[in-house]
Amino acid sequence: MSVSPRTINENEYGAAFELQLSDAKMGKEVIAEKLSKTSPRGPLTERLQKADTKRKSLIDEKVVKNRTIVEKAKNLSKMKVTEESTKVSETQKKMLETQAKVEEARKAKIQEKMEKCKVKEVVKPVKATEVAIESKMSKVEENRKKQIQEKLEKCKVKTVKTKKELEDEKIQEVEVKLVKKLSNAQLNKDTLQEQELARLREKHEKVEMKKVEKKNKKPE
Repeated sequence: MSVSPRTINENEYGAAFELQLSDAKMGKEVIAEKLSKTSPRGPLTERLQKADTKRKSLIDEKVVKNRTIVEKAKNLSKMKVTEESTKVSETQKKMLETQAKVEEARKAKIQEKMEKCKVKEVVKPVKATEVAIESKMSKVEENRKKQIQEKLEKCKVKTVKTKKELEDEKIQEVEVKLVKKLSNAQLNKDTLQEQELARLREKHEKVEMKKVEKKNKKPE
C-alpha cells in the first residue's frame, strides 16, 4: 500500500491534508521474502585477505607518491647546485677581470713614476730614486694583495651539500616514514584479528551455553 498526501487547506494556524491510499506495487509474499532474506558475511580469512590486499595497495600508492616527491626534490637540488655553480663562476670571472685591471693600472702607475723619476747618470741620486721607487712598489703590491684578499673573503659562498648527499637524506627520510607506517598498519591488523577472534569465541561460548541449558532443561 502506498500513501500520497495532498494539501487541501493551509493558513497561519495550520494545514489540512487529504491522504490517498492505493494498492502496493508488489505482492505481500514478495515483500516478506525480501525482508526475510539476509546476505551472510564472508569467511573471516577472506575478509582479512581483502583488508590486507587493500592495505598493500594503499601502501603502494603512498610509495609511488613519495617517489614523485623525491624526484621533485632531486630536480630542485640539481637546479640549486647549478645556480650556485653559475654564481661562483661569475664571481670568479669578475674577480679575475678586476685583478687584471688592477695589475694593468699598477704597471701603468709604476711606469709613469719611473718616467718622472728619470735623472742624469749620477750614482747617488739614481740609487736613492731606485730605493724610493722600490719602496713605493712594495707598498703598492701589499695594498693590492690586501684588497684582493678582502674581496675573496667577501665573495666566499656557503658550502652546499652535494646532489648525492641530498638524495641520500631524502631517501632515508622516506624509508623511516614508510617503516613507521607499515609497523602501525601491522599493529592495527593484529588488533583487529584479536578482536574478531574474541568475538567469535564469545559467540561460540554463548551457543554452547544455550545448548547445555536446553539439554539440562527438563520437560514439564
